[in-house]
Amino acid sequence: MRHIRPLRAEDIPDLVALRRRAFTRSQRSDAEMGTYFEQVFLQNPWRDEKTPSLVYAGEDGRPVGFLGVVPRPASFHGEPIRIAVGTQFMVHPDHRGVAGLQLLKEFLSGGQDLSLADLANDASHRLWERLGGRTARIPSLQWTLAFMRVPRPVRVPLRFLLRLVWPRWRPPKGIRRGPLTPKLLTQQLPQLLQSVILRPEYDARSAAWIFDQLVTKRGLGEIRSAVLWDTAGVEVLGWYVYYADAERMGRVVHFVARPGARDLVLQDLFANAWSEGLAAITGRLEAGLLRHAGRSGLTCRREGPWMLMQSSRPEILEAVDRGDAFLSGLEGEGLLSF
Repeated sequence: MRHIRPLRAEDIPDLVALRRRAFTRSQRSDAEMGTYFEQVFLQNPWRDEKTPSLVYAGEDGRPVGFLGVVPRPASFHGEPIRIAVGTQFMVHPDHRGVAGLQLLKEFLSGGQDLSLADLANDASHRLWERLGGRTARIPSLQWTLAFMRVPRPVRVPLRFLLRLVWPRWRPPKGIRRGPLTPKLLTQQLPQLLQSVILRPEYDARSAAWIFDQLVTKRGLGEIRSAVLWDTAGVEVLGWYVYYADAERMGRVVHFVARPGARDLVLQDLFANAWSEGLAAITGRLEAGLLRHAGRSGLTCRREGPWMLMQSSRPEILEAVDRGDAFLSGLEGEGLLSF
């Protein structure tokens, strides 16, 4: 009899085989995929039996469908809430239709306050909206800043000359820089986000786990990060985290700034990416970046995945819609995928 049940450790070999059938272009080895499923869905620091990853079992009890679920603690107006991130949604080609619909319906009816998927394709988008989910329109857009493209032989000397005579991508003065660490993230993020009513909550263990995921996602490129302090080194102004890949493209996965310091942190981000020789840098659009887009030369468009959400509490959805929620790449599917 077909039914939905929580993921079990003994399901992992079948999930690896299922992923091979559902995503035929996967280049990971079976061992790598097995380790991934175990670490992300059975060993993540927020694992909760009330919000399990879901398996759709076939007649023989083996998985023919899967929806990975990672719960994330957050706060809303200071009240503890639970976000559930859905990822790795897949169904065997011979069982598509009912299995996918039932898996998503089971996920959305869970006990979480907010259901989230931020790497959803068009098919998932249609299925979510059919079941009462909705699109987070601003975070479904991407901003991009393209730097000057120059031939490789003259790139280094020309960039050096432009930094001398053109101040646009010069790093800001009067600040100190340092590395972002799990301890800093845990201690400083609540202060930087004190004006945001929906924000993630980290402790030492979960912050360390997130950093481990950041450095192991080598397929995304080399990780770059910086924390900006005031001149005295007392107050954190903000920080950023991005990947720089072999194609000279940068992808921001985390950006946060104290109110009034956003321009300064953006300037340092762009100066860092420019000095590294990136052709462009991109990131998820936030409501707080809208007023900076024009003067910073950002282009904004929807290309790629959707951010989808569902909640029985309209006030939570409204907070996301108006940009009063902090949901970066660290809180979504980006670090929960290959």
